[in-house]
Amino acid sequence: MTRDAIATANAPAALGPYSQAIRTESLVFCSGQVGIDPSTGDLVEGGVEAQADRALINLTAVLDAAGVGWSAVLKTTIFLADVADFAAVNAIYARFVPDPPPARSIDGRRGRPAEGRPRRGRGHRRGSLMQRRPPRLTLRSGRPYDAAYPSMTEPPEAQDLALVGSPRQIATLSRRRLP
Repeated sequence: MTRDAIATANAPAALGPYSQAIRTESLVFCSGQVGIDPSTGDLVEGGVEAQADRALINLTAVLDAAGVGWSAVLKTTIFLADVADFAAVNAIYARFVPDPPPARSIDGRRGRPAEGRPRRGRGHRRGSLMQRRPPRLTLRSGRPYDAAYPSMTEPPEAQDLALVGSPRQIATLSRRRLP
């Protein structure tokens, strides 16, 4: 599998060991964007609407550099500092995505809306909307890796494995010894 890094000056440069996007033979994986103006390197002023608009302009620039557009996007994830900003960000987002829009997940940290509050009682953890899945080790083919998987005669090579989970789960798991 070939992997090509995508970079453009029309979006903020990567601030760490990651790429703005990676292109494989048939897919493009984009890193997250925030409301930073690439010409100044500063977060744009004007509140959440201006920052959402700038983040989506940045993502559009990365998609353009990869040779694809919003019509090729299958899934997006939006991280909100406060769920109260949902309507404002949603209105900005709607201007960028084509019809039919891509599948989307939203993760908000504060001020969960009333209809999203968890019920207390059996099966619910305090402050949790859903049970999180534990991180798991998968083969790049997508099949789960289990050291005792009967059809595997040899353990796979490290480059054939992918760790799936949240960054916190992966950091915790990576400190443990894997089979």
